[in-house]
Amino acid sequence: MKTKFSFFFGLKTFFLLPFLLGMTFIFCINLFLSAQVVNGYAKVTGLSGTAVSVSAVNETADSFENGEKVMLIQMQDNVIGTNVTNANTFGTIASIGSAGNYEFLTISTHTEVGGIPNTMTFTSTPARTYTFTANSSVQVVSLRRLGAPNFSTTSAMSALAWNGDIGGVVAIEVLGTLTLNHSINANFSGFRGGLKSTNSGPGCLNSAYFSATTEYGYKGEGIHKNTNVTYTSARGKIANGGGGGLTHNAGGGGGANVATGGIGGIGWQCTAANTGHGLGGQTLLPYYSQNRIFMGGGGGGGQMNNSVATNGGNGGGIVYVKANQIVTSTICTTPISITARGQTSANSGNDGSGGAGAAGAVIIYANSFAFSSACLVTFSANGGTGGSVGNGGIHGAGGGGGQGAVIFLAAMPTSNYVAQTLNGAGGCNNSAVPCTSFSGTSPEPNNLGVMMLIPLGVSFVDFSAEAIDRNVLLRWSTASEINSDYFTIERALDGENFTVIAQVQAAGSSQNLLDYEFVDVNAFVPNMQFYYRIKEEDFDGKFMYTELRLVQMNQQQSNHIVVFPNPFTEVMNVFIPQNSIHDQTQIFLMDELNRVIETYSVQHEMNSLMLGGLSKGIYFISVVDGGRLVETVRVVK
Repeated sequence: MKTKFSFFFGLKTFFLLPFLLGMTFIFCINLFLSAQVVNGYAKVTGLSGTAVSVSAVNETADSFENGEKVMLIQMQDNVIGTNVTNANTFGTIASIGSAGNYEFLTISTHTEVGGIPNTMTFTSTPARTYTFTANSSVQVVSLRRLGAPNFSTTSAMSALAWNGDIGGVVAIEVLGTLTLNHSINANFSGFRGGLKSTNSGPGCLNSAYFSATTEYGYKGEGIHKNTNVTYTSARGKIANGGGGGLTHNAGGGGGANVATGGIGGIGWQCTAANTGHGLGGQTLLPYYSQNRIFMGGGGGGGQMNNSVATNGGNGGGIVYVKANQIVTSTICTTPISITARGQTSANSGNDGSGGAGAAGAVIIYANSFAFSSACLVTFSANGGTGGSVGNGGIHGAGGGGGQGAVIFLAAMPTSNYVAQTLNGAGGCNNSAVPCTSFSGTSPEPNNLGVMMLIPLGVSFVDFSAEAIDRNVLLRWSTASEINSDYFTIERALDGENFTVIAQVQAAGSSQNLLDYEFVDVNAFVPNMQFYYRIKEEDFDGKFMYTELRLVQMNQQQSNHIVVFPNPFTEVMNVFIPQNSIHDQTQIFLMDELNRVIETYSVQHEMNSLMLGGLSKGIYFISVVDGGRLVETVRVVK
């Protein structure tokens, strides 16, 4: 058991050792003026039930003790899957897996070796899923509880910089009122930017999306933990990490979070067909939820042959603040902000510049706010600006970093505050004043990341996508629905650029398990694979996304019957695979007592039944082939 103390925050009760009395006044003043790390960190190496094993423990600012809360968070996972071919799809997210999952748990017991924790046992089993592979990383961060119950800050707070295993997060909790006299930040503390290349000669190149060579700019870090040296450099993104610049002097791509990272600038004397620029990181907006958050991706490194390129910027980390109320005083000596900004990359000379880091995430869980007009509060997660080129000829500037997230989990302030998530600007590709050529910026609008993730009316249980013949069967279930309006089915070839293909009416209000189905008919006629997601929207306009599902062509036959939409209003479609259709195939519509209401002959795979005259209630659709029951499906009107 270690004695916990803090001599300037007054966060915990402690006994001053005699030698502390002799500390100089100047030393104390210096501590007050700088932002202080306040959390403890440890890498989680395994999880079994309520127990975790840990390593790489950092208790410099706070120790892990029995009875105290920790944030368990999956920083990275194997999200790119098999998207590792040498094409612009390299590094695209195939499945989000457990990346970004987080929750708070209480330490019941822990063990130590040499005074350093090596195991922790929680009072309850984690509710979320966490994975441990070569491409994943999980950590625990102490949730620093301040005050008894109220707390007024006496110094700025910050996060330990992410080092590949731990860091990137500042998390505090105040049971009463938190008075902000100082700022809290996780600026530049997130995923690390890619390194600039070593010197390499002339010639424009556009075709290398991954490589082990040091002659290309390195990729920025993201939510996929890269352990393959072959994927270290070149222009392809790696999840939300920006790609590096190629020869000759191309700029690195910007990191991403809520918004896509900007592409790097074109290489020296290169053409549109051989730009060499690093690609921007992939947006993570579809994956955000109350229990899933992300750090900002690092920018890709610039490419050089004159030793004056620059590295990519670091992404922003995560700030989590929980309090019953957050207030400011009527006197404000310094501007107050809670931020997770992405890092602006340094300018280069006549070489490629690094892409900027994306912003991280600011999560505020407070029931009320009272901000003084004399002491406004800024909540921001803004992307960094790409590095510019200090030469008259066009070389590759760094792409802008994408915006992050500012999330309110319980309530939002009503006055005397600013909440913003801005995309970082692209760098200037030359030294002209005014600039005549810029690298890329995020295509998403500013402030897209300001979100209020108060629980929506729908609780998703499952979402699956399955290939059946030439079609794709989508199924999703909800445990409950309140104020739910409709579901939108969206499809994409690359996991990024989605198109709306259909809408399905939601139940509105339900406390029962409801199953929905939709068939994307002949989806595989033009292509061999697709990504799908479902967007749920409430009547008041609030919305949320499911996770993505990748579906690839499957030539196997299936006897699966699909009925959609379910629930239905006027029209109900019954999809029957071709191999289940014969001369005597029929559809039976029955009520709850299994009484036949109507019988339909089957001629085609898709059968549309006009059922507007039916009363609301529960019905059953049975498909019978030559007297043999193929399948029965329960439907609701």
